[in-house]
Parts: sequence; structure tokens; C-alpha cells
Amino acid sequence: MISSNRSEEISLTLSITGERNAGVSTVAMVWVLSLLTNLREPGLQTSPADERNKSIPYTRREAKSGTLSHMNFGQHLRLTGTALKSWFAAQVQDSVAVGVLWLIGLYVGKVPLAPLWALVATFLQFIPHFGPVLSVICPTLAALARWRDWEHPLYVLILYAVIVAVDGLLLQPFIMRRTAKIPIWASILVPLLLGLITGFWGVLLAPPLLAILYAYRKANQNQRG
Repeated sequence: MISSNRSEEISLTLSITGERNAGVSTVAMVWVLSLLTNLREPGLQTSPADERNKSIPYTRREAKSGTLSHMNFGQHLRLTGTALKSWFAAQVQDSVAVGVLWLIGLYVGKVPLAPLWALVATFLQFIPHFGPVLSVICPTLAALARWRDWEHPLYVLILYAVIVAVDGLLLQPFIMRRTAKIPIWASILVPLLLGLITGFWGVLLAPPLLAILYAYRKANQNQRG
């Protein structure tokens, strides 16, 4: 009886000790796991700025890096369309202003069909460099045919020189820089260079291509800023 009671006591003691050890080990494991989940490697620790950046969409983070690679096709299309719209608005303003100058000058000189030649000059103004030259031919011939002297054709040529000077020195620098944001030196040199390389189409397409180029340049500068 005594031996059986002792064996029962020993087994009870061992079971209690085992349960205590199991409980301690369980608590220890939970504590270690909690430490491991709260620990971060030094390189992976996040700062408040990192947390703020996580809340910024990916495209905006790419925009802050100063590149345009994040833009999708629709964004490129909108940027290009806005640039062409600005260029067209500036070109229309410049052409209308030149047409008005031609109309006033031809009326003062009493050149026949002055409104027609002014309208032709307005549309030819869309062609860089060569358009203004073509616009002076018809009114010069009309003045020569009407008056049959050299004073009136000379007057038309002088009027052409004055309009070209006013347009090149005053109108285009003001309108292009205000509306299309294109430097005057680029609007003069690039059509000439493209004209030498590709001919007439290079001269014709140079202004809208310049508008697109400077629109992308400005967008890139804004993102870098």
C-alpha cells in the first residue's frame, strides 16, 4: 500500500511539474514570437517619410523621380494635344494680326482687292519663312497692273518689309512665348534646319513639333521641381 501511494504521489508530482514546464515553455515561445514580429532589420526600418511615401500612388512617386516613363498612352496623348492646341492658338493669333496689318497697309496704298490679299496672307502665315514671301507676290502684281508704275509696287514691298519686321520682332516673340512657350530663336532656326534636311514638309511641320517638344520639356522640368 505504501509503495503504491508513493508511486501515485511521484506520478502526480511529475505531471504537475510537466504541466508547469509546458506552460512556461508556451509562454516563452509566445514571448519570443512577439519579439520576432516586432523586430525589423536596420535596412528595413521605415521612417515617417517612408510611411507617407507608401500612401502615395506609384505613378506619383514616379513623377517625383523626374521621369516621364510612368505616363501611359492617354497621358502622352493629352500632353501632345494640349501642346498642339496652344501652338494652333498662337499661330492663329499671329496670322490674324499679320492679316490685319496687310489689310490696313493695302487699303492705305489703294491696292486693288486688298481684302483678298490680306486673307491670302493670313493663311500663308502658317508656312514659316516661305509663307510671308509668297504673300507679297499677288499684291505687288496687282499694284503693278493697276497703276503701271514703280512707286506702288515699291510701296507694297516696303509694306512687306515693315510687316515682317513687326511680326518677327514684336508679334511672334510675344505671342509664342505667352501661348506656346517656344523661344523665338527656336522658332526661327529649327524650321530652316528641318527645311534643309527634309524640304518643304520640314518647314511646315517644324512649329507643331517644336510645340510638342517644349511641352514635354516643361512637363519634365515641373516634375523634377
